[in-house]
Amino acid sequence: MKPTTLFKFAIFSILCAALVVIVNEIQPSKFEASTTFFVPLTLFEKQFEQEGAGFGGNAEIDAHIQLLRSPQLNNYFESLYTDKSFKVEVNRTRYGAVELKVVASDPEFAVELADKWVIAGDSLKKHMLIGNRKETLSDVERLFQKKKEQVDSLQHILDSLRMLNPLSIKEDAYTFRIETLYGSAVNDLAYYQSKAGKLKHFIDSPAPKAYLLNEAKFNVKNAKSPSWVIGVIGLLITFIILVSSKLILNSANEK
Repeated sequence: MKPTTLFKFAIFSILCAALVVIVNEIQPSKFEASTTFFVPLTLFEKQFEQEGAGFGGNAEIDAHIQLLRSPQLNNYFESLYTDKSFKVEVNRTRYGAVELKVVASDPEFAVELADKWVIAGDSLKKHMLIGNRKETLSDVERLFQKKKEQVDSLQHILDSLRMLNPLSIKEDAYTFRIETLYGSAVNDLAYYQSKAGKLKHFIDSPAPKAYLLNEAKFNVKNAKSPSWVIGVIGLLITFIILVSSKLILNSANEK
């Protein structure tokens, strides 16, 4: 390949790189704000075993990430900030935490949106869980009432048997069977009562919040690539493409 050809390619590559730099410069600046947090424990039984403290497991982490990525949240904030342009990215870290990144033209807005997005995720999750718990509570209360009626009925039968034959009641097989059913029904009644109490407590309790590791206001950076980096990359790519194309054409002509 002639030196003059290489020189022309170099000049053309420099011009292309300059054009890329100019385009990058006239584009508005982008800022990235990120926050990292652990997903709170929300599994019902685990919450009471651990007195509400602890981090969510793998299933809860994955579900929380999908919740933060949901169109419902995205549409809500787009309608709230109609004059703003932003991009949100949610990923799981290697240590089991969740990282949420917001890219926007205004650094203060990026920080604000990152904080609000995490809070909105917690609130949406709480709303969904409460709806599920209320349905469960309704079922438990129905079962409790049904079991209470059974206990009252068995209690009435036992009282009648004791009045008829108070001395030999323990020796009567029928009475023994009724007493066994009564004891089992009382245990079930206590279980449903305890379950209902736990569900009511959960519904009335504050929403579990994410455990913040890094606040967004301390993790803001310029997301726009430096112009010199873009220029160098553009120059190299253009030059390589030109040289490669020329070599391919020369090889084809020789054949």
